[in-house]
Amino acid sequence: MSGKVFTIMTSLILLSAGLAGNAAEDIRKFSQIKHEVPGMRPEMLYPEFWTNLIPDADKLIMTEDE
Repeated sequence: MSGKVFTIMTSLILLSAGLAGNAAEDIRKFSQIKHEVPGMRPEMLYPEFWTNLIPDADKLIMTEDE
């Protein structure tokens, strides 16, 4: 993956993560898809459920050059 593509993807992920917390209540006004997955809880359909599971979410994993 080129550095430019990585930077764009990372920016989009960080932007969506930042917006998820602010717009979480607005998002929930809309219906999510219906599912019949055993063990799936409604909160699992939202990104902040998963991003909140990351212990060091701000830790640098890989530099742009890597």
